[in-house]
Amino acid sequence: RALLASEKKASINIKEDIEITCRHSQVDNLKTQAMALVNQVGGTCKNKIFKLERGKGAIVAYKGGKIIQKISAASKAFIETLQSSRLISTISWKADATKRIELRFGDICEETLDAALVSNDDKLTCTHKVISLLARKVGPLLKNDCDFLQKKEKPRAGTALITNAKGNTQIDKIVHLVINNSNADVEGNLIKDLKTALNEAEEDGIRTLGIVPIGLQQGYTLKTSASAIIKACETHFRTSRKIKVVKVFEVTKPSVDTIAGCFKRATSGMWEVKSSKNASNLDAIAAVQQQRARNVQQLQDLSNVQKEIWYQWSWQDDDKSFVPYDWDQNLQIETAYTNEQSTVYVVGDRNLVTNGKNYNVDFTAMAQFNAVSKYKRTVKREKLAEPLIAPKIEGNGILPVFSEPSYSSSSSSSSSSSSSSSLSSSAMVDDEESEEGTQLRIFGPADAVFEAEKLLKKELRNRIKTTIVKLPMVDNRVKSEIEKALEGKAEYSITGNDVEITCFVGFIDKIRNDVLDIALKSKDIPLPDYWSVVPSASGASDFSATLVDISAGSPEFNRVLTQMRVTMPTANITKLERIQNKWLWEQYFQTKRRISTKNGADAVEMELFHGTRANPPVNIYNGQDGFDMRFSAAGMWGIGTYFAVNAKYSDDYHHPSAGGRQMFFCRVIVGDYITTASNSSYRIPPEKPAAPGTAAFASIRYDSISGSTNGSVIFIVYANAQAYPNYLITYTP
Repeated sequence: RALLASEKKASINIKEDIEITCRHSQVDNLKTQAMALVNQVGGTCKNKIFKLERGKGAIVAYKGGKIIQKISAASKAFIETLQSSRLISTISWKADATKRIELRFGDICEETLDAALVSNDDKLTCTHKVISLLARKVGPLLKNDCDFLQKKEKPRAGTALITNAKGNTQIDKIVHLVINNSNADVEGNLIKDLKTALNEAEEDGIRTLGIVPIGLQQGYTLKTSASAIIKACETHFRTSRKIKVVKVFEVTKPSVDTIAGCFKRATSGMWEVKSSKNASNLDAIAAVQQQRARNVQQLQDLSNVQKEIWYQWSWQDDDKSFVPYDWDQNLQIETAYTNEQSTVYVVGDRNLVTNGKNYNVDFTAMAQFNAVSKYKRTVKREKLAEPLIAPKIEGNGILPVFSEPSYSSSSSSSSSSSSSSSLSSSAMVDDEESEEGTQLRIFGPADAVFEAEKLLKKELRNRIKTTIVKLPMVDNRVKSEIEKALEGKAEYSITGNDVEITCFVGFIDKIRNDVLDIALKSKDIPLPDYWSVVPSASGASDFSATLVDISAGSPEFNRVLTQMRVTMPTANITKLERIQNKWLWEQYFQTKRRISTKNGADAVEMELFHGTRANPPVNIYNGQDGFDMRFSAAGMWGIGTYFAVNAKYSDDYHHPSAGGRQMFFCRVIVGDYITTASNSSYRIPPEKPAAPGTAAFASIRYDSISGSTNGSVIFIVYANAQAYPNYLITYTP
């Protein structure tokens, strides 16, 4: 630009290429000088769009944007986040669900599209609102194309013409529709014009077409325009092979509400309507966009004064160090502080890398609060040795935002002053992240862009992990609870009884266990409070058993050892493993609840020993039914599962293993039991005596039988799921 500034009749358009328009005699000289300048900064520059799948966009905000900053510094490429539109509503073609119309809240000029359909006049002057905005982004080539088409085709009302786009957009082509001005109140005319445009796009091979409400400048109402778009698409989708998606864009909430109403009324029988979660959050999204606009203007106004700033504001990171705010944030905060405001609302980035988060800085509390999660961080103000001079802001400016709070399984929005990590509870699916994911623009010399791409992919491989949680059953209630809990914490999908979760490596096991807890708590089944959060085994079902080693000398270890040594004083536990099997625990807990309800009081539980002899313990602790009495042989008290108070009794039934002898220490629901002499004919406990007419059932039986043999009290249960294998003990006698 500096090179050409002195050339009055030369102009420049810098995109992925450098386009120079000048007198013919100057071309070679200016081209040579431009190439020399390009070579000085490392070769041809490249503009690359890097798409992060939904959920993975959190890497932009992770640790306050430090990952992106590191990649940018290492590769010497500039990286920024593109602001995507928000899906509000969709109507799908019932005969082919891949064909659909989407209502999106956002700017069509910022979208990635095969083509944008806009209205233009018959001179193709590009003065209508949307095409004028696109023209500024595309550059002079668009005007050249329009001038050429106007002379060649001499467009009239009702015709559609296509030109190339790109430039500073992610739009490949533009479909110019010249709308019929006569009888603007007749919807049929507009439908006819739109059909013409759709046919033209179809012939050009366009698959994804963006459109803003057409015909408003010709006097059509917004409702008429939206209705005409739906009806034109309805006709076109009957025969179309190329066009699959039509996206309707609006940037104001009232207009979006109006169009959404038209979507809901699409009741021709050809459409299926679906609302996005963003529809209910539209007010918040609109408020954020308005606040962003105000902040841009504020930053422009403040920086244009070239104000000296003598104080630096900083926020406290997780490692307790203080991180200085970027110059633009610092300017906003210090100006608000000197103006004696109580708070200031800051929107922006970290080191010029946007992440879409919003914060309030409270000068009374001297803290920043995440506008969504309310997460709190300490801030401080320090005097500088030399003043800061804010640079000028050009164009739309760059907006600042900083760090993230830690993951929490709680839905509470209360603030905290400390954190063990920088991943927020909303980081994995940003409040403003589009349903298609986050897009980054990487710009710089081609080798720098290539290096940045490589580093980004490496970071995603190292920091993002996907796991599948296998549940026994996912009904609508469980699915709803899981969706509610995971929204904003991880990317997920639920297929049948499998829940696929994608999130940061450090939180995958915590989130996985939260899903399992939800599956049980949705049935009101709490897990034991002494269970641990443990990593999942690769390929294993999440309802299979996990063995947790209990450290020797811990209270939990000593309690089991003490109980064992009551009758085996020389026993030595070489390994104690807690068995965490959520599938068996659910069955056990439900059995306890049922027996408690029957007895009108909490069912009595005992901790008892059990040996398995030749049967490997894994067949029980990782079996479908745990202790399965169907495999029991008849004993002194019939066919049931036998448990002993004394470890010495179960030692006679120990299972031999390479590490030593093994037995279980179990939780057993003995409930209301009866002590009786042995009787090998028992198949179920005997009936309880009851006064006539007082029983809730025709007959009520005891829950278990107790007896004595070989110096030990034993208990026998006659139903599955009445005992849970709590610990596996490996020992020497």
